[in-house]
Amino acid sequence: MEKRRLLISSIQAAIFCSELLISNKEEFIYHVVQKTNDFLKGEPTILPIPDDAPAEIPRIILKSRTYPYSCNFCKNRFDFFYKEQGKPNKTSEEVFPDFRNILDQLATYVKTSLNIKIIRLGFIPNFVIELKESGNEYLLREYLHPNLFLNPYEIQINVLHKIELESFKVNQWIKLRPLRARNNINDDHRILVEIDINTRSEDIHDLSSDQIKRFITLAYDHIRDKVISSLK
Repeated sequence: MEKRRLLISSIQAAIFCSELLISNKEEFIYHVVQKTNDFLKGEPTILPIPDDAPAEIPRIILKSRTYPYSCNFCKNRFDFFYKEQGKPNKTSEEVFPDFRNILDQLATYVKTSLNIKIIRLGFIPNFVIELKESGNEYLLREYLHPNLFLNPYEIQINVLHKIELESFKVNQWIKLRPLRARNNINDDHRILVEIDINTRSEDIHDLSSDQIKRFITLAYDHIRDKVISSLK
């Protein structure tokens, strides 16, 4: 059987918190850039969002200059992203160490400087698998009954598991779907694999910086050892 490489398209860490009140946004941005060793030293964006706007709308967006990193600060969460700008060409092993180190510095500073509670966490990497055949045909053959689903235009597979990673009770979503080329909708020789591991909404925590780092590491190790190995 052909061995397939799962290449990183993006990684997202979602940090849900108590109300994120940033009184002096310019000073906050300055210290975040310092604490993350200038990884987020691109041109910052401060959006003029009214206080009564939905909490999930970003108030501050920071980006890196030459690396594909960014961070959105909302009223009830902040999200740290790695996103490939072109065709994915790196594995998770190449990307994750820097991602985890920057996130650790970022989360530690935000939690301590703003004195907030971290109540939920999410870790969402997206992978792309390059194929020599149609992504629909591959998913149909490998995961479904071909005689039941004849000639589908698109197949999407979403599976939810409830699992535990040490003390963390989490949801694990695995989602697979074909990717079509922008210049040729009939070319679906790639598959997008989205994996979303998040602590359950009914379990509200007050997580320390060490627990955040531990969760991200556990989620990554689980995806690498239990999920990715089964998809290759």
